[in-house]
Amino acid sequence: MQTLFLEARTPHVGGDWEAIRQEVHALEFFTKGPLLRALLYEEKPCVLLIDEIDKVDQAFEALLLEVLGDWQLSIPKLGTVYAKKIPFVVLTSNEERRIGFPLRRRSFYIRFDYPSVDRERQILAVQMGSGGASVRGQTQVHSTH
Repeated sequence: MQTLFLEARTPHVGGDWEAIRQEVHALEFFTKGPLLRALLYEEKPCVLLIDEIDKVDQAFEALLLEVLGDWQLSIPKLGTVYAKKIPFVVLTSNEERRIGFPLRRRSFYIRFDYPSVDRERQILAVQMGSGGASVRGQTQVHSTH
């Protein structure tokens, strides 16, 4: 996209290369990932799910601190993008490594244990229809425990 933009603008440049450079490094040419999309979502607040935070590297954790602390994201050559609406952020962890203290201080921690066999049976029954039968009546929920 940047190359096409430059080819189209080259005949009309008029020597203002700094203006062209700023246009090429604008948000329109930037691939918006989940973090940036969550900050720029304008309708109403969205949910940002960051799954298995314990498996990310220190650089991403530092980036996330900026997002959770100031609701902004600094992008080299682009500048700082501020949240239009603050998303509801959910972090999950398998506790393979301990999350850093700065991130933990910005989070509300709730630990969920695995459900019991009876609770799993209840969940499946609700998902499949009454009594554990599927909508078509072909699948039954059985426990081996």
